[in-house]
Formats: sequence, structure tokens, C-alpha cells
Amino acid sequence: MVDHEYNDYDFGCVYDDIDIPIQDFNDIQIPQSNFSQNTDSSFSSLSSLSLSQNSQNASTSSSRRAGRPEHDMTQILRKFTKNTGKSADRENFSIFIIRIINKLFRCALKMSKIGKTRVFKGIRATVLRNTIELFKDLAIMNIDLANACVNDKRHYFTTAEIKKFFSEIMIQSAFKHVIDVLFIEDNIEDYCIRFNFRCCGNQDEHRDECVERWMNLKGYLNEYFMGSFRSVSGKNDDNPDSYFS
Repeated sequence: MVDHEYNDYDFGCVYDDIDIPIQDFNDIQIPQSNFSQNTDSSFSSLSSLSLSQNSQNASTSSSRRAGRPEHDMTQILRKFTKNTGKSADRENFSIFIIRIINKLFRCALKMSKIGKTRVFKGIRATVLRNTIELFKDLAIMNIDLANACVNDKRHYFTTAEIKKFFSEIMIQSAFKHVIDVLFIEDNIEDYCIRFNFRCCGNQDEHRDECVERWMNLKGYLNEYFMGSFRSVSGKNDDNPDSYFS
């Protein structure tokens, strides 16, 4: 059940200019920290360990759908807690990403900048400005779909609508850019604010487990999320790894 926990997020655009020169997004130099160096090099082992442990736990309990183990994304999101006290879930997370993508196309095609919102807290203005330029280029791939994103301000999407949305090639490219932007700075507290769920109860000092949880989420989104919306036949329901299977 979708509980609309992102309804109060400000997904609007600000219609004025910022005097920041356009740069190639790929040329932006992000200061390296021990956090990124350590987590990037060790993600594979952390992810494998975590998913292996989660799979073992899932195999000992009955799945919500008989005969099927719990989805990897569900296992990863269960490590995070929303402000309601419930665990984060796939449906609401998908809607959250859809609304960000729609917002960015809205800002790109209406020639506006991204306002200062919780979703983009801690992200430099230069990065956001270049993100808008990237979304302008993406819109050329499918201008009708891009315009549909601009006009879609809904807070709720059905499972079928979510599947269809992420099956579009243009959206898959947009998704990759969104994940790059959301994880571009190494600040766990900013992650908690952006995604609207927490890895622990601490705000000033996060633990190694927190780093592992966020890197597992980032790794899944980069490597497996889009694959769960594809299948050889082109029908998501035929895909055993489908996001909503």
C-alpha cells in the first residue's frame, strides 16, 4: 500500500536564472573523501555479504507471494526507516524517483532552475544546473514523453504505470543521471534528508553499518534496478527478476 510519504516534498521549480556557467557534467571534479574511497573499493564485498545474509534470512521465512523469495530491493530498503516508523518500500521509492524525473523535465523544458528543496540538499548549484542541461538533451529522444512528464504532477502511480514508466529508454537514461546526482556528495545525513528515510537514529555520527546500507542501495540502483523492468520478451510480467514480482 502506498502511503504517500513524499506528498509534502517540494518538487516545484523556481523560475529565475542563476549565474553559473554551463559545464560538462562529466568534467565536474568532486572532492574525494575517505568515505568514497573506502566504500567504492569495498562495495562489492559489502553488497555480496549483505545480500547473502538477507537471502538466508528471506529463505527462512515465507514470502508474501508463496514460493518466491523476498525481492533484493525489499531486503535493502528494510534497513531504512521512514519518519512514520515503517520500513521504506519499493512502491513509494519508485514514485519518489518518478516525481524527481518529472520535476527535472519540467524545469528543463520550462527553462527554470531547480529550487532549494530537501531532495537536492547538499548538492552544488553547478551540478544541478548541468543536470537541467542534460535533461534538455534527453528530452530530444522522445519529446512527447518528456512533455507528458512535464504535465504529470500526480502523487500516486499504479504498479502498471510504474512498470511502463521505467520501461522507456529515455526514462532509463534519466534515472541513471538522477542516481548520480542524489549520491554525488559523500554525506550520509544529506542522504537521509534527500530520500526521506533513515539508516539509524543518529544525526551527528553514523556507523559503518550506515555506510554499508547506503552503498548497498546505491549499488543496487546502479546495477540492477533497471534490469528488473526488462525481459527478453519485453513484457515485465515474464521477467522472474521483475521489480514487482
